[in-house]
Amino acid sequence: MKLLIKETYRIIKSNLSSSFMVLILNGFMVLLAYSILIYGLNFNLIKNKIDSKFQAKIFLSDSASAKEIKSLSSEMRKEKIVKSVSFISSAEAQKIFATRFHNIDNKIVRQLSLPPSFDITFNDDTGYGEISSFLSNIGKQKLVDTVVFPHKIIYALARYFTFLMILFIIIFILVSIGIIFIIKHLFAKVLENDSEKIKIKHLIGAKRSTIVSPYYFASFLLCFISTLFTLFLLNFVVSEIFIFFNLKMLENKIVFSNIIILFLSLYVGYLVAPKNLHL
Repeated sequence: MKLLIKETYRIIKSNLSSSFMVLILNGFMVLLAYSILIYGLNFNLIKNKIDSKFQAKIFLSDSASAKEIKSLSSEMRKEKIVKSVSFISSAEAQKIFATRFHNIDNKIVRQLSLPPSFDITFNDDTGYGEISSFLSNIGKQKLVDTVVFPHKIIYALARYFTFLMILFIIIFILVSIGIIFIIKHLFAKVLENDSEKIKIKHLIGAKRSTIVSPYYFASFLLCFISTLFTLFLLNFVVSEIFIFFNLKMLENKIVFSNIIILFLSLYVGYLVAPKNLHL
């Protein structure tokens, strides 16, 4: 065992540039795999969050009368592109605000003067231009104070969420195949550099398994170290992102993702390990 560790250390040390490239390439592959797993395991959660953002918010002036509000609501509901219209009164807005920001003192919340508003969602086949035109006309009305709608990028993201998932998987597969071939080539160069040492070991009677083992171990070790380091960074970053966007990701999903990727990294270590050892 001591000899195996010593020889593995020599292989990595004498091929630092190749070892560094293996760490980087495997880390990038882990990044893609982790992103897909988190994306897939939290697909509905993320999609629902994006869909909730994908709605128009129309804030009304405080002077808007009940008759004007009812008239505007009826007008918007008649539009073919509109899926739903929800009215939120000032009192309801205060309750929603208090629920979302529960750390704020209730006295401060009660003092807030929040305007009444409409939440509007649109049919799935509606184009961004149609929505912009509709909201532009609504915004010209006197009782409307402000119209808020997500950027075009958010619109595209919400509309093509499933397609992006499939595209991401295809890209991952193609990139992973390319990375595995590159790493295999790097290990082939390592064998080429050690060809004289391998021949000498064979001539003095060393078994094939004894000669090959350090190269396998180096392959597994580099992939494993790269995976652990990348997962550590990704777990931290993803947790912060989910906290920032107020998304609740279950702990078991993170653990499951990590276990799957660790096993995949060991399998990649096996795939890229040098097997064409000619003695």
